[in-house]
Amino acid sequence: MKRAVIIVAGGKGTRMGSSLPKQFMQIGGQPILCRTIEKFQTV
Repeated sequence: MKRAVIIVAGGKGTRMGSSLPKQFMQIGGQPILCRTIEKFQTV
């Protein structure tokens, strides 16, 4: 069975106090967007 997902990764991150868009901000040395994609790849 094939599955599909749409990851909405827009935003400026202004509420987080950063000039860097939030999807590119890092958590644990890895951009948030990459961490999100990895979660769906392992399912």
